[in-house]
Amino acid sequence: MLLFRELMEATERSKSLKPHVYLSLVPFYFNWHDENQRVAEASRRALFGAARFLKWRDLENLVTMEQPWRFPECLLEKDRSRVGQYVRQALPFLESPEEPLRKLAIKFLGIAARSMKQEQPELQLICQALQDITDDSPAVSNLAQETLHIIRAVRRTSFFPFW
Repeated sequence: MLLFRELMEATERSKSLKPHVYLSLVPFYFNWHDENQRVAEASRRALFGAARFLKWRDLENLVTMEQPWRFPECLLEKDRSRVGQYVRQALPFLESPEEPLRKLAIKFLGIAARSMKQEQPELQLICQALQDITDDSPAVSNLAQETLHIIRAVRRTSFFPFW
């Protein structure tokens, strides 16, 4: 993470590095919540560097102000063209050994689902993944079921064959 941040700073907003910076946002966001404080702090700094590299002042301010709970909504609003990509990056965190990261992934996916169009295949992936979280801790399972219920309530449709 530190090396990536230094690379961003050294390349001075190189267009060839931009796609990699976009791909780093979600993993850095989740690792900002890691139980290991050294990993969390390195991720926070790298996320700040990525936001600065992309010239996204609002994301930069969220990191500076230590407001991680606002980050997913801001990111997904700012970069709607990559919502599907961000969802695919968040899905593996549902299997994290750290319960707080699994809960964070559920919240992130719920926010992403609100911003997606009905026909996006990732919307079905989100619902299926949340439906599959039944053998987890009660806190994680309940959060997944509540999130799925909210998504269904907001998106009343026959698009999802497993409903």
